[in-house]
Amino acid sequence: MAKPNQINRKSPRDVAESFTKAEVTATVDQHPGGDARGWRITGFVHPTDNPVFKIKYGNNAASFTDSQARTHHFAYDSLRKVPQQGRQGTRISEIYRVIQTADNWTYTIMEYIRGKTLVKAMEDGETFKNTHLYYHGSIERAVKLLLAFPVPEDATPGSYGGGIIRQPLFKDYRAMIQYDSIGMLEKHLNKVSTIINKAASTVTFERDLHFVFSDLYEGNFKFTDDGDTYSIDFEQSNFVPLSFMTYATMQARQVACPLRRKLDLPQENLPVMKHMCGLFVMSWTKIGLPL
Repeated sequence: MAKPNQINRKSPRDVAESFTKAEVTATVDQHPGGDARGWRITGFVHPTDNPVFKIKYGNNAASFTDSQARTHHFAYDSLRKVPQQGRQGTRISEIYRVIQTADNWTYTIMEYIRGKTLVKAMEDGETFKNTHLYYHGSIERAVKLLLAFPVPEDATPGSYGGGIIRQPLFKDYRAMIQYDSIGMLEKHLNKVSTIINKAASTVTFERDLHFVFSDLYEGNFKFTDDGDTYSIDFEQSNFVPLSFMTYATMQARQVACPLRRKLDLPQENLPVMKHMCGLFVMSWTKIGLPL
């Protein structure tokens, strides 16, 4: 394993590529599996005293870490294809390396961003009163860019390269099945909506997919001293109809309400989606299945 003085002489990518699979798993094993609140830890910076990169990890069956890495890489590549003038100040952290293991775990080594998250910026309430418009505007520009990414022709609802939808609409933020079309997604959700009352309202989704960044947690946006805004977590980013972005802005998050006011989003399906979410949360995991 690279020593601290060796790390300082190498680029972050060089250090990431020099790690063997055994060294990565050994580094993960040195960190606690949960924090003081009992929350599972899925990533950390390395080295802890002078970070060079971040390691994110998880079991694919439980955490879908592999699909998250694919989706993150898609977002990074897509942003790079946007002309510089159109993406000025908006960034996405780079993935240096993805390691898959035989026991179905994924370890993603990615760029470490020096800066402060919106969570940190909000800690100084008086200062944030004067700066919140800057932060909100930066996040708005980032979300708009993500929504405008060209969607692959073979994309289906879910993560890049195939996978289930991770989104606040569903119980535990995850769909129970993979959908092969918008029609299939719509059919399932309408079956859920009418499972108790056959006369209940249903959704009619937009027929195009968009790249929707659903997790508006304040820690998922990081701001650097150079004025760049980074989107840093793509666990809940999917190809879905635009109504899912509308639903994401209903979260109790600092940036949700400003986004709801600024983005031109469809509203027709929102009442039914709120109704569906309540059914998902209160019911068994496979409500509405099989189709």
